[in-house]
Amino acid sequence: DLSPRFNRVLSKTLYGADLVICEHPYCFNAIRKLWRGPLIYNAYNVEAQMKAALLPSNDEGSAALKKVIEIEAACCKAADLILVVADKDCTEIIARYAVDAEKIILVPNGANLPQKPVLDRAARLKKASRLGLNGKTSILVGGDHWPNVKGALATLDIARQASDWTFLLIGSMCASEALLSAALPSNVFLMGQLTRPELLTAMAAADVGLNPIDEGGGTNLKVLDYAANGLVVVTTSFGNRGVSFKHGENCIVSEIENMASTLDALSHAEPAYLEQIARKGFAHVATQFTWDKIAERMPLPSTARSF
Repeated sequence: DLSPRFNRVLSKTLYGADLVICEHPYCFNAIRKLWRGPLIYNAYNVEAQMKAALLPSNDEGSAALKKVIEIEAACCKAADLILVVADKDCTEIIARYAVDAEKIILVPNGANLPQKPVLDRAARLKKASRLGLNGKTSILVGGDHWPNVKGALATLDIARQASDWTFLLIGSMCASEALLSAALPSNVFLMGQLTRPELLTAMAAADVGLNPIDEGGGTNLKVLDYAANGLVVVTTSFGNRGVSFKHGENCIVSEIENMASTLDALSHAEPAYLEQIARKGFAHVATQFTWDKIAERMPLPSTARSF
């Protein structure tokens, strides 16, 4: 309502549509004023749950959370179909909003495979050498979102203990006030926002994709992206939810407090062992989490037949 032009553009965009997909619930009220046809809600998280963890516990935070809950409840109730990325989100939406389970389907997050994934350890070492990366390198990729920032701050402590590793922090989280004001160990580099080609270059030269995440919603896309690009995935058990990697087979599951010692162990691991985990991680994504594989497994409930 504070942006009349938005509503005018939305009205023109909706004209002649057969179906509307609501990405996040926040535009639902605007859509509902202009649209009464079939509606799909694409839920990346349970927003009420996410915002409860992120908003301050004061009057303003409580008022904002109340609005989030109201709009998410209305969107879930009105939607003909709800897509969720994890089983736990499905359970939470049903319990929180009394939604019919028949109209919720699980469509996990997926990944795009690179055209030339670097799975060979020797080739990866050559790329690292060209970039001036000596020794073992770990990367953490994340947007400016509190669970990512919290994970980046935890990485600073990990880096102090794993001093023989280089840590590249990549993404808009690098511009967060908490990270910019922190004391960085000499083996940590804030790379900031990279272009996609630059990011792929970094992932093709690093050894480990780090995921020190212990809160948040949905699933961690970075884990799939790491594995798709030939990195050894080191993730918390929380960060492994919804992606089903197996510890010791196609990833390493390690809680944050143990990650430094995990990296130390990987420093002394046989190169063939690291390559094996990376290759099996890549195969896991290629067979389970590419978009075509996800689409093949996607069930359509009876509520979707009218579409």
